[in-house]
This record gives sequence, structure tokens and C-alpha cells, in this order.
Amino acid sequence: MNIQSQNNRGKRIFLFPLFFFILCVSLQAQWQAFFFGLANLHNTTVINLDALKTAQKKLTVDYHYEDIYRKFLIDDPAISIRQNRCKVQISLPFHKIKYIHLFQTSTGFSKISADNQPDLTSVNGSFAGSGFDQSAIWTTSNGKYLMGLQGRFSKSSGLTDLNIDTYPKSDDSKLNKYFLNWLPLTFGSPISTDISTRLTKIGGWYSLPITGNARLHLQLSRTISTDLLKFNYLNTTNKDTLNGIRQLDIPLDLNQNQVAVSWIRPGKNLSSVTLKYMGAQFTYHSDNHPPPGADYSSLGDGSLEFHSLAFSTNYTVRQHRFETGVSGASFHGDFEIQTPVLGYTTLLFIPVPIAHKACGKIRNGRALSQNLRYLTNFRFGQIEAQFSINYLHSRYKLRIDGEAQLELGLLSTSIDYPIKIDANIFDTKLLIRKRFNQLHVIYSIQQLLPIINRLDDSPIKFTKKVPGKEIRERGGQIHQLGIEYYF
Repeated sequence: MNIQSQNNRGKRIFLFPLFFFILCVSLQAQWQAFFFGLANLHNTTVINLDALKTAQKKLTVDYHYEDIYRKFLIDDPAISIRQNRCKVQISLPFHKIKYIHLFQTSTGFSKISADNQPDLTSVNGSFAGSGFDQSAIWTTSNGKYLMGLQGRFSKSSGLTDLNIDTYPKSDDSKLNKYFLNWLPLTFGSPISTDISTRLTKIGGWYSLPITGNARLHLQLSRTISTDLLKFNYLNTTNKDTLNGIRQLDIPLDLNQNQVAVSWIRPGKNLSSVTLKYMGAQFTYHSDNHPPPGADYSSLGDGSLEFHSLAFSTNYTVRQHRFETGVSGASFHGDFEIQTPVLGYTTLLFIPVPIAHKACGKIRNGRALSQNLRYLTNFRFGQIEAQFSINYLHSRYKLRIDGEAQLELGLLSTSIDYPIKIDANIFDTKLLIRKRFNQLHVIYSIQQLLPIINRLDDSPIKFTKKVPGKEIRERGGQIHQLGIEYYF
């Protein structure tokens, strides 16, 4: 999420929408789960037979503080993104005839804030958002067969005003005349931005005994997410019908399906083997709300399709648990970007609208990931502790090709470049529990350390070092304080 520094202002404004997409993701899910979910190697919510039989009535209250990202220029704060979350959960096991039931429900609230105004960038602003999350799980078993259902609904919203301090310039005077000089007139600063998200997830699982004490477990889930980005800005070009306060809406839709089949053998060293499939499609389009007959109704659309297959196992020896996994994925997509009518120029005494377009594709997308997790439990007198370290390695390969369709004789060059990214994600967590009869107090600290490198020589760059600017970055930390009351 590196925004170009002052020495290179205006050259990479188009990267700033990624800032909002990441904020939407963060409002919908725990930040650490994003990387492991993308690799299809995250832990899914499942209540097995042993957990159902030992479940107790309890009320849980959790508070999370998430230091997502901070950037410093020398010793001065430049960018900060943080989130606070509070969740209340109730677990109610009960027996009816020959069946054991467990009903769980949780309600969560979150607040997120982001600010890059101290950073010396072309585009800056502060963001404040809030979220609501509600989920419910029901599981039942007759001691032999087990089934469960889950549902989740979450929504969030946020507001910000973007300030564009500097617009791009070129050494090509013709490009300035027929394109870049019109940007400050078309997109007047500040740009008021409203972001809203809605996520719905439904799922279920079924478990049955097979040979010995081993069990076969099947899980299905579907997730639908709808995001909407609204931009309001002031247009002051040389065409009256284009001028005034304008609105641009960009809806983003995500549809995801997941299937998992597991072989589980409780009480043995090799506890489970799981095969998991995930398919997802991400689409967006735009609504420009144009004045009648004066502008384009759409400023582009696009889609990304993703398919992943993962294999994982876990192995338990006394108080030590090891989990390993490997996954492969393929993805592809296309996109089109259209400028609004930027204004009018005159050619041979004829008024001509100024507008440009670009289109491209993501081809041959491949991802290969490996995951290793270690977890252990131990005690310090009356204090119980759990430590885990989770390592994920992912390598992404793709090609981006595209072409700008520039008008008024402007020249454009087609691109066809490889992108290769190597990502190493280290996630450590320490949880401490102290029991006071029916009351348990829990504290945990979790730290995410991402090490991400580019391995290709493509001229497409997402970040750029600025000479003379000493940059420090930190984040990826979660502090949790929880209280469990058993009744």
C-alpha cells in the first residue's frame, strides 16, 4: 500500500483505488486471514463430534486491537491503518431425546481508521469506517452421524475526502494538451468517497463413521459479497453540460464457492487429511451518471476468475500439533478503463470531445503455496498457554497485456509483461489463559510478518524507492483481551 512520494508525485495516481479495496477486505475479515484465504489454506469453522460432546454453556466477550499498517518517513508518521473490534458470543449445548445439539451465535462491531495525509503523496486523505457482523452455527448428532449449518452476515461503511495535490505531467506537449491538462478540470479536489460493503455466507457440513474410529467429513459453503464505491467530484471543464458536481459509482461483486472433504481419525497421531476446492469470481462495473447525451454512461468494467485446489494434513504428538498443506491455483481476467469526456477541443472548426480508453488482460495466472504450522500447549503454574507459528510461502506468476486507445493522434504502446511475486508470510501467536472458577481471562498477541519480493524484470512497478527518503514500516499486530463465563 505504498503511495508515491513527493519526488515522484502524480505518476501513479491510478494505484490509489487499491487502497480502498484493501480497506473493504479488512472491514469484512480479519487482516491475517486474507493471505491464508487467498492460498486456500486457511482454517474453516467446523465443530466435530468430540467438540460437540464436550461443549459447555458459556458467554464470551472479546476485544481486538489491530495495528494493521504504519509507515514512517524518517521518524515522522506518514501512513496509519488500524482497527478495533468487539465480539460477544454465546454457546448453548443441550440434549433432546437421543440427540446432542449445540447452538452458537456471535455479534461483532468494528471501527477502522486510515490516514495518509502526513505522507508526501499526490493523493491523500483520511478514512473512518465501521462494521457489523452477525453469525450463527447449529450442530447436532446422535452419537454416530453429525451435521451442522452456519450463516453469517456482515456490513460496513466508511467515508473519506480525497485531496489530489499534484496531477501527472509529461514531456510530450501533445499528451499534455489532449489528455493530462484536462484531469485537474475534470476531477476537482477534494473527491468525496463513500464505501459500503455487504457479505453473506451460508454453509453446512455432514460427518459419518467409516472404518474403525475414523470419520468422513464433507463441508460446503458459499460466500456472496457486494461492495459499492461512490465518488463525488467537481467538474469545471469547458463544456457547460459536463460541469458541476458529478457522481461515479463502482459496484464490486464477489461470488465464492468452497468444498472440503476430510478423513478424520480422533485419538491417533495422524488426525486428518483434507482436500479442498475453492472457486471465486470477482467483477466490477461503473455507472457514470452522465448528463443526457453529453458523456459516457460507463467508465469501464472487468472480471477476475480464480480456481484453487488444496491438500492438507495435521499430525499430533502429545501436546504438539503439526499442520502441513500445499495448494495450486489458476486465475485470469480482463478489464477496460474509460475516461469520461474530459472536455472539447476544436479541429477544423469542429468541436471534438476529448476521451480516451485502455483495456487489458491478466493471462496465464498461476499460484503455488506451501504452508507449515506448529502449535503447542504448556503451563506456567496456574496459567495455561498456547503458542503457534504459521508459515506460508506463495509464488504468483501472471502476464499483463494491454493497450491504450488514445484519441486525437496520441500514440500509445502495447504492453505484454510478466509479473512474478514471491511472498513469505510468518504468523505467530501467543495465548495465555487464567482460570478463576467459572470465569476465564484470556490475553493473546499475534504478529504477522510479510516478506514480499518481485522476481521479474517487468517495467510495471507497484512501489519505487525515493532517494533521500528513509522509510520504516510496521504493523500486522493483533492484541486480544477476552473473558469467558461458564454457566
